[in-house]
Amino acid sequence: MSGETLALTYLSLAKGFTYVGFFGLIGAVAVRLLVVPGCCRRGMIVSELVPAIDRQIYRIALFSAVLLLCAVAARLYAQTYAVFGLDEPITLALMKLVALETRWGAQWFPQLWAVFFAIGAAVLTAVWPSAGWWSMAVTAAALAFTLPMTGHAMSYSGGAGLPWTLQVGHGVAGGLWLGTLATVVATVRSSRIKAVDADGQLTVALVNVFSPLAVVAVGTVMVTGVATATLYLDSWSQLWQTSYGRVLLAKVALILATGTVGAYNWRFLQPRMGNATGITALIASARLELVLACLVLFFTAILVHMPMPE
Repeated sequence: MSGETLALTYLSLAKGFTYVGFFGLIGAVAVRLLVVPGCCRRGMIVSELVPAIDRQIYRIALFSAVLLLCAVAARLYAQTYAVFGLDEPITLALMKLVALETRWGAQWFPQLWAVFFAIGAAVLTAVWPSAGWWSMAVTAAALAFTLPMTGHAMSYSGGAGLPWTLQVGHGVAGGLWLGTLATVVATVRSSRIKAVDADGQLTVALVNVFSPLAVVAVGTVMVTGVATATLYLDSWSQLWQTSYGRVLLAKVALILATGTVGAYNWRFLQPRMGNATGITALIASARLELVLACLVLFFTAILVHMPMPE
């Protein structure tokens, strides 16, 4: 494997895990601050379930914050390798040089600080839940604003403002769709939750409140994705004539497949959640949706490290 290919592999893997952690954090925040309170207001969740739900969601948020910390460090290593390649071994001195003396490092540091705040918010949540969860929400917003700073938006020839805004919206919407779905599935399939929710009514409640949010999020993902592609491509032929375009086509195909599974869940499986068989079918289909979503994230991670056609 050539040095250039290996560098792209390192960069893509590190960015992919960054997206997983980011989506997990947004999903945990959305379920804790939007979905669960919505269920409680409508009387869909008995109060005895709330502490168990909180503990499960907190584990997801903590895992996501730790994963983000590991991923942001891995991205510094990968970027250092991309700069120096196989010419010399990667040392802390070289990583410090990339972090402190390059434009990429200046754009990476705000992301590092946002991740540190995510860890702090997770610690705060353990001792002061109300303040901790709102701090986590602020941290998720900070990550949404800073992650595009090391992407294509900052090097777009027409100015960074519009593509950066589109990428922020794209990332937040993707997290609200797929991160929230992952959090809901992980919560209802937790052994502790299943022990106190044998009839599956929690699944019904969470899915019914999550669905309208998902519909809006999917629409936003589609609109911002098309708008971004329109900015970055000079002609439609670049979709099949360039490496960037072909990877973008693969990502679009996966997004459409993911959205199709989600639409099927919403239109056909959600109305059948009146019994255990219907709930099981929905959860199995939601897992397929999440597997496809992981492929979308890693194709996205490859795409952001490929040169734009222009």
